[in-house]
Amino acid sequence: MLRALIVDDEPPACRRLAGLLVELGATVAGTAGTAAEALRLLDHVPVDAAFLDVRLPEVDGLVLGDRLRRRGVPVVFVTGFADFALPAFDLGAVDYLLKPVSRDRLGRTLARIAPRPAMTPGIDRLCVREGQDRLLLPLPGVLYLRRDDDVTTVALDQNTLRVREALRQLELVLAPHGFFRCHRAYLVNLRRVRRIVPWSRDAQSLLLDDPKETLIPLAKSRIQELRQLLLWP
Repeated sequence: MLRALIVDDEPPACRRLAGLLVELGATVAGTAGTAAEALRLLDHVPVDAAFLDVRLPEVDGLVLGDRLRRRGVPVVFVTGFADFALPAFDLGAVDYLLKPVSRDRLGRTLARIAPRPAMTPGIDRLCVREGQDRLLLPLPGVLYLRRDDDVTTVALDQNTLRVREALRQLELVLAPHGFFRCHRAYLVNLRRVRRIVPWSRDAQSLLLDDPKETLIPLAKSRIQELRQLLLWP
């Protein structure tokens, strides 16, 4: 279970974020209203990630975030100010969330931080449920996964499957194996991506290497994380 530290000088915002974290299976190890309080708390309480506002009294969140990162604590900024995203990512932030953050958006962030079960070396099979059966799917043959309402579609080289697992649940297992949440409804196998192509003036898509040259949407909010995963200068 992920242990979270929340640093925000606005009690209502702090309580709301704490409630969402608990709903998503995390535990709140502590809360602080200033950088000094947060650093004192860290001397006594182990945490797995820190969720910081940018605007804090005395020492701002970016300075605190840099200090926490140097101590090995993953940092997520949760703020009402969009202007500080670039410096936040420059100092190594895991994510930058704008208030009011949604449960789904926060869940995707937690999926990137929380420890994930590792597959046995050499085993490249994904176990999913189809009806009463459990199928073992070779990961190289999985193109992408898409969530439609309450059904997840797994696109393979030759066919598609409809499975019962939620996309967020599958992301936890597949993210360490080269799968990327490129859009709220899509999880793509990055090893099957051939190109990143423009879709419109403000949007891009991922062109896959299958014979149909499938295009998968790439959300604008996911480009920064994709740059960090790829050799993308």
